[in-house]
Amino acid sequence: MNRFTQHFRRAGFDSRPFFCACLVLVLTNCGRQAEPKREWHLLDAPHAAAWKAAGMENEGKAFLKDGELITGIGEPMTGITFTAWESLGVPRDRYIIEYEAMRAEGGDFFGSITFPVRDSGLTFIMGGWGGSLTGVSSIDDMDASENMTRGNFAFENNRWYRVRIELRDDDLTITIDGRPFVGVNLKGRQTGLRYGEISKCLPLGFASYLTTARIRHVVVREL
Repeated sequence: MNRFTQHFRRAGFDSRPFFCACLVLVLTNCGRQAEPKREWHLLDAPHAAAWKAAGMENEGKAFLKDGELITGIGEPMTGITFTAWESLGVPRDRYIIEYEAMRAEGGDFFGSITFPVRDSGLTFIMGGWGGSLTGVSSIDDMDASENMTRGNFAFENNRWYRVRIELRDDDLTITIDGRPFVGVNLKGRQTGLRYGEISKCLPLGFASYLTTARIRHVVVREL
């Protein structure tokens, strides 16, 4: 009999039921698994029906066909919006969005996504300002060409690019084909959309500028 057991028995306490109860509790919890995080494939039923043309002035055709979103050449922009974001119940500050985008025609931005942040949103620009600029609009009233997220990427037409956006509280990270392009902490910073028709892509949507874009494999994951 060890000293621990002797101590409790002198105090009139039988430790056996106590340790048995603890053992049962431990074994019960060992069998439990963490609840899986939710995910949504937005180009599959039933979510596919929630994509609508954004209604930009002089926009090109915007539609879903064969599992791909298509935004045709507009004058200058074309957008398409997912109208059922709120019904998913995704936290606005903890999620991952993944998708693939291709510039099929033209030489400016394509597959640029507007996503919810706080009470508005942000837009990740792919290939803007002549075809190669990347970045987020807008942070502290500065668009992607002016703020700390500005970068460059030599996009090729008719090639798929894999984009991953992660918003974890105030930390925003974005990669293209696994390569980091944006890593910014938004705490204390003003966030919002660039002035103009891009707001028609809220709460979640894609836009292209003088280009034809194809988007596929749009997945949202809860963090």
